[in-house]
Amino acid sequence: MVELSLYPLPWVIQGIPKFLLIFLGIFIGLGAGWIVAISSSFKHRRTRRRLERQVRELESELKSLSNRPVRETKSPKIISDE
Repeated sequence: MVELSLYPLPWVIQGIPKFLLIFLGIFIGLGAGWIVAISSSFKHRRTRRRLERQVRELESELKSLSNRPVRETKSPKIISDE
């Protein structure tokens, strides 16, 4: 049996089996890891959407530039000194 005390808090939990304390620690760690993973996925999703928007804008700009009519000019005449 283990006595669990969170010092600044006034509560003391007495008589907790060690295995229960270990499982409690594992579940707290899993929960904290899940929260961190979810919050970082929101950040990555926001970044990905911004980059996809930039790609779409650049692709549309490229299409508009490639659809312009090409003006052909006559090739310059070469004057030889002979």
